[in-house]
Formats: sequence, structure tokens, C-alpha cells
Amino acid sequence: MSQEEIYCRLGSAEDQIPLSQAVALLIRLLNEDRQEVGLQPVVRDPAAMISARVHAQEMANYRYLSHLDLAGCKPTWRYNAAGGTDQVAENLSYWEGNARIYLTPQLVHDIEERWMNSDEHRLNILAPAHTGVGVSIVLLWDGEKSVLTAAQEFVDDYGDFSRLPAKASSHDTLELDGRLDEGVRIGFVGIGYEPLPEPQLPSKLNAELNGYSLPHAFVGILPVGERFRRHFSSMPTLYLLQSEPARGRIRLKVTLEEVFAALQSSHFPAGEIGEFKPGLYYFLVFASTEKFHQFVISAQVVEVRS
Repeated sequence: MSQEEIYCRLGSAEDQIPLSQAVALLIRLLNEDRQEVGLQPVVRDPAAMISARVHAQEMANYRYLSHLDLAGCKPTWRYNAAGGTDQVAENLSYWEGNARIYLTPQLVHDIEERWMNSDEHRLNILAPAHTGVGVSIVLLWDGEKSVLTAAQEFVDDYGDFSRLPAKASSHDTLELDGRLDEGVRIGFVGIGYEPLPEPQLPSKLNAELNGYSLPHAFVGILPVGERFRRHFSSMPTLYLLQSEPARGRIRLKVTLEEVFAALQSSHFPAGEIGEFKPGLYYFLVFASTEKFHQFVISAQVVEVRS
């Protein structure tokens, strides 16, 4: 595509708009796409705005496209690092070329259109449970090439949760307090595991597939009052969660030592997580509403090395 063709499609220097206006336009466009299929609009989430900006900037600076960053961390870790405690789901975009491009309304429309023309990205934009979003656009020109990156961080916010520490040891007591929104019913807290992240090279990130997911829970923690009434058939069940349904309150105090001691005494065969390993431990709060059943409303990562 020639420079003239690019200007015709994406606009020229005369069409430039401030970054704040471009961000507002991108949020407006994605909400228009949601409203076209009868979904509620999403609102800006401060932590998601930060994590979107940080990752889009790093991708542009080092010229790579990946849901992993150079530290080897996933979107949940970045969202937590920005102060977020809800569930987050990420869309990314990357373009690099010899032509000079500018931040214009036409360019912002093109970014959203490309996402909507991709099945996986469109499903994320149109996920009914999303309530918030953070977006970022980064455009660099080095005199020879333009690099464009964009990020959407969709948030499922159905309550307020205390922040778990970013790092802890297996004998540290981890306390999670939560207040669920009206109409939200607690399901359980699951704990998932991933190995410790490893630093990544941009060339390696560009050569690999870009999908990501939350780890499966290897143990489920139910409210204390559910003992003898409910258990999981697919994983060990612990009854450590304090719950006040009338007030929408939950509280969990636990050490990983307790969790693994309970696993050792359970009848479940030891799998990948039969005993403690250094790694990232994900605390996943599952809940239900009238519309959604057992979905994650809070995901927090704790790095544990000993």
C-alpha cells in the first residue's frame, strides 16, 4: 500500500487528534459495537487503563506482539500490579510498516474494525459479563518505520476485593476480603498454579502463539456453612471461606501450607500440584448472578518461592 493510499484510508497529518481524544473514540466505538447487539456499555476502569498503557508502550518500544510481557507475565499480573482486583481479559493489536501514519479518527476506526473482524477479539468485545475497560494506543515513528500498538483490557467488576500481596511465602497467612455487589452470589474460591515466569526476548514472543488463559483450579474453597452439603467431584474441597450472604461479604484466611496439608490427606491422586512448588498462585473468586453462572469475578496472582 502506497503512502497516498494509506493517507486515503487512515488519514494524514492534517487529521491528527490528541491521544486523549483517540482513547475516548476507541471506547465509544467498542461500546457502539456492544450496544448494537443489546449489551450494556462498559466504563473506564482506572487500573485497566494503566495496565493497557504499560503493555502497549512496552510492545511498541521493543516491537513485539504477545499477551506475555518481557518479564514473562500475563494480563492478570499486570492488572494486579496496577491495583486491579477484578477479572480482566485482553485484546491486543500491532502494526509495523515503512509508511508514516498519524493518530487520526480513521486510524482508531481501523483498529476497532480489525478487532471486530477477528472471531476471538470480537467475542471478547461482546462478552456480556464485561463491565469496565482500559484502552491504550501507542504510535511511534523512528524516521524510517511506524509502529502502532493498541490494547483493550476488559474488566468484570462485581464487587470490591482486598489486594493480596504480590509476593509471599507458603507459611504466610493470606487474607482476602470481599464485598459482592447486590444480586451476586458467591460460588467458591479456587486456587490455580503456574510456574514462575521467565524473561522473554521480543523475537521469541513474536514467534509464538499469542493466546493465554487462567490456570485451572487445583483446589476449591467453599463457605464453612457448606460442609456436608456440597463438595467438588473433580478436585479437593476445603471449607475455609467465611461468608455472610445477607451482607454480600466473604473472607478467606489461609496459608498455602494449610492447603497442601489438606491435599496430602485427601483421596484425590496427586497431580501436577500434589505438593508445594515455587510458582505463581492464582486466587480465583467464582460467583453467579441471574445472567451468569459460576464465572470468575476476581483473579489475583501471588508469587511464592518458598
